[in-house]
Parts: sequence; C-alpha cells; structure tokens
Amino acid sequence: MKKYIISLVIGMALAFTACENYDIETPDFDVSIDPLAILTMDGDVYVCNKDNVLFLFSGNPDIISFYSGEPGQEYRYRNRTQLEGIPKMFFTKTGSLGTSGAYAQYNVYDSMRVMVSSTYPGMTRDLSLKWGANKAVDVRDSIKDANNILKPDTWTDITDRFNVSFSRDGSNTVSKKSSVVDLSEFKDKPFVLAFLYKVSPDIPQNGTMHIRNLRIYNETPEMTDTIVTTATAAWSAFNFYTPDPYAINDYSGTEANQYHRTWVLEGATNEYIRIRGNSSTSYPKPGGGYYGFGDNDWAISFPIDLQAYTPDKPQPVKGLAEGRMTTYPYMYEQAGEYTVTFVASNSQYADLKTVIKEIKIRVVD
Repeated sequence: MKKYIISLVIGMALAFTACENYDIETPDFDVSIDPLAILTMDGDVYVCNKDNVLFLFSGNPDIISFYSGEPGQEYRYRNRTQLEGIPKMFFTKTGSLGTSGAYAQYNVYDSMRVMVSSTYPGMTRDLSLKWGANKAVDVRDSIKDANNILKPDTWTDITDRFNVSFSRDGSNTVSKKSSVVDLSEFKDKPFVLAFLYKVSPDIPQNGTMHIRNLRIYNETPEMTDTIVTTATAAWSAFNFYTPDPYAINDYSGTEANQYHRTWVLEGATNEYIRIRGNSSTSYPKPGGGYYGFGDNDWAISFPIDLQAYTPDKPQPVKGLAEGRMTTYPYMYEQAGEYTVTFVASNSQYADLKTVIKEIKIRVVD
C-alpha cells in the first residue's frame, strides 16, 4: 500500500512537471491563392474576380482568423479606438397636422428644435422603469432634472443648420430630409443630442412630429463609420407639462390628452421617434377658441463621442474544436485593393504563439 501511494505521488508530480514544462509550438502555417482564381499579377499584388477568391492553407494551427482588408476589417486598425475624420449628421423630419380646416391657420411645423450640450449631466431617475410598472415619481428628481435642462447656457440650438423648416401646404403630412451638417466643432468632448418639441399653450392643435433615419457618422477618405442612429441613441424623455415628466410610449393618465404630450420612443428600433402634440379642445377661452396644454417635450440621447471608434475585428475561420482546413472562399462586395491578413495561432493554457500572413489583392468586377 505504501509503495502504491509513493508511486501515485511521483506520477502526479511528473504529470504536473510535464504540464508546467509544456512548450507550445509556433504554428507551421502559410496562405496562398488558388492559381485558378488569379487573373493576373501586378508586381506582388494578386488580381482576382471579387466574387471568386479562394485561399489555400498549409499547416494545421489551432485557430485561424481572417481580416479581409475591407473597412472595419483591417489588421492595422485592430487596436484603434479613435478615428480622425469629419463628423456629420442628418435626419428626416415629418410633420402632420390633420386636414381639419379649423386648425389650418396654425403653423407648428417649425416647433421642433435640434439642441446639443456638452455640459448636460444626464437624467437622475432610473429610466428603465416605464409608466405602468412604477407610477411613483420622485418629485425631487423631476425638479432636479427640470433645472438641469433649463440651466442657462447648457444648450446650443443648431436647428437652422439642417434646413428642415417647412410650412403647411394643404396636405396632411409634410416630410423633409435635412441638410448634411458638419459637427466638427463638437468633437473635442462628448455631447448629448436633444430634439425639443415646444409649442405655445394657446394653440389648440400642435400636430405630430416624427424624427426618422437619424445618422451621425465619421467620414474619412478611406471609410464612413456610423456612430449613432435613431435606434442606437438610447433616448430618454422629459415632458414639462405632464404629471409624470418621464412618461413615454403608451402612457395614459386620468387627465385628458396627456398621451399627446409624451415622446413615443418605442419606434426607435424601426428608425423613428415621435411626439404627438396637444390636441385638446377641452378648455374654452373667453371670447371663443380653446386653451391647449402646450408642449415642452425633450428627447435626449446618451453622450456621443464623435471620435470614438470600435477596433477592427477579424472573422473567425477555424477554432480549436475544428479539424484541419485546406481552403477558405471569400467574396468581396466592392472592387478595390486590399491587404488580406490571416492570423494563425496555437494555444495551450495561458500560452499563445501566433503567425501573421499577409497577401495584397486587387479584386475586380
């Protein structure tokens, strides 16, 4: 029994030592292009049809990753987190007021403002709670948020740069795509974007406004990198004339037409947000007409960094659980010249050894 225990201990020690001293091998790996896919050579550049590139592998590394050389998949930018370019923005504004002749005199199509701020501190309330899930509103938070929004010199109004002003033309709905606006003056620090719908309370019908297909992007000679869309802006809302200033979407209160003074953000995933303005005619004015509730409704984005960039990532080709690969086909969407990079690795525990192989390729239609 004693001999058995001694043998077991020695065996375990030898096994542990073997693991500790395991020397992983550098991958024996190379890449070429199938001769049948090569149209010609231009120096060291392979010329191929963009729909018919076939890479040939030799060796059998544990892991193979592939950078095609296309924008967003370049090995040289695998660690880049900032992109120097020209940040730009555009969107489409749609307004509808209805066809009722009683309200045709009111032009509220220019009631939507575009605001930016690099000092606005953000909402204090947990906006993950929708109305209906928790109807309690912390008055202290709402007052603090109202003061933060209304603080002097917090916002810069850039509406006029987008050229989206329009008037009622007799139709129910009017839509206009904005100009493309250069945001370079705001790229030195993160800022928030806000759409403000503000209408005087003595206008009885304020109409409905949609903001559609918002794009904020960074443009360089090499690429266009999308930073924010309608769907990714992570909107929050604040409404000054509702019992719950944080109400959104399907909110309906006991007071008439409160729904008409809240932002509907649930359509953001479909590339739009909208605000249906007050349409109440419940409160007569002396001498005729009606008082409305008025609108002062904000949809505010998360902080936007105009120079932020997500590092380029490769496409996985082979993993540890997969067997030997000898070919890899790829189709390019656009004709052009690219530097293709394959990263081959052998991995064992915390040890990793890698080989990099590059090929210059020009693909044509």
